[in-house]
Amino acid sequence: AMTELAIIGHSYFKHCDIELSMPRPSYTIHTLDALHKAYPNREFTLIIGADNWLLFPRWYKAEEILKNHHVMIYPRPNFTIDPTTLPPSVQLADTPLLEVSSTFIRQALAEGRDIRYFLHPAVYERLKK
Repeated sequence: AMTELAIIGHSYFKHCDIELSMPRPSYTIHTLDALHKAYPNREFTLIIGADNWLLFPRWYKAEEILKNHHVMIYPRPNFTIDPTTLPPSVQLADTPLLEVSSTFIRQALAEGRDIRYFLHPAVYERLKK
């Protein structure tokens, strides 16, 4: 529901709940494969933070993900990625470093801090309820 709120007015985004109907445990490779099967004419890119990229070799079927899918690494403070070492299907996003993450947002919410400037206004209002 919060994803739908966050993309209101942005026609280039589409909400997809395909993972909700998939068996557990939920592995990224299964989600990517299901998306490819459901939308064969679309191209999907997995976006992960640089912190997750350093753990990527431990992911379930990591090599298969790299072989069959595109991956975009979003830079994170204190996690250095050398773009010259990346496989062909992986690229590092050229974007400013932002010190915000889902972990930060969850922790700030739990502590009752004001996070309205880190979220879409409709998502912020939903979380307040």
